[in-house]
Amino acid sequence: MTLGRSTLGLPLLFACLLTTSANALTKHTQKGTFLQTSDSVFVTSSNGTVVQALFPVAKIVCPALAGKSCTFYVHVETASTVSISVGQFRFLVDGAAPTPGPTDSSGFVTFSAGVNDETEAFSHAVLGKVTNSVDNQSHTVEVDLGCTSGGIILCQVGAGSATLRIDVFQP
Repeated sequence: MTLGRSTLGLPLLFACLLTTSANALTKHTQKGTFLQTSDSVFVTSSNGTVVQALFPVAKIVCPALAGKSCTFYVHVETASTVSISVGQFRFLVDGAAPTPGPTDSSGFVTFSAGVNDETEAFSHAVLGKVTNSVDNQSHTVEVDLGCTSGGIILCQVGAGSATLRIDVFQP
């Protein structure tokens, strides 16, 4: 392999780094979109981690035969305020962290950490793949608001009006 040269005469070493392949784009067909809004939510705890539903649990049908799969695109937007703690969203699909996510193994995504007494807009989206065990199975999608403190300080997070969008796709 021959390395190219930049206009400055420097070797183009980055060319080797760019050859790693990412997951290829695959065509999916959108089967439905579900929208929901919520009013203000305020969460507080004396220590540890606390979560509260940001939206009621949604029941979303994967319009496929048993053994076939759907991908849920779950997107939340809200204006939130966090006080001296870690603000988090928790996403669950059928009661578990969605895969491929991205979330941690419990479904949490941190959107703010530290002192933040100002209201800011936050948005996050995850993908969750589900496989039907029966034809046209209904699956649950849960989005919660939470916070974590260091254990000796008050954990507080608030969210103003929020919007949830769930898109259903099939390969």
